[in-house]
Amino acid sequence: MLCSLHLHFAKAGYVCLRVDRRGCGDSEGGPVEDMDFETELDGYRQALRALRSLDSVDSGNVFIYGQSLGGFTGPILASETPVRGIVTHG
Repeated sequence: MLCSLHLHFAKAGYVCLRVDRRGCGDSEGGPVEDMDFETELDGYRQALRALRSLDSVDSGNVFIYGQSLGGFTGPILASETPVRGIVTHG
């Protein structure tokens, strides 16, 4: 269910960006065992920056949903880049 959560939001008209850890899921790169925390966190920073730069995105109305490790990295990103809200799980 949680993996398809972004699909429900997208069908409701929200712009969604799903980011998998490098070397996991549908991502490229890795293996994940060779990834240090700062490099991984920087990838999430870049994804948030790219999302906010899209013409179809209201950059003042961005929410972060962090699941699993995202429950740890999401608040770090939100402390660095203002977002409208954050939800963490796990």
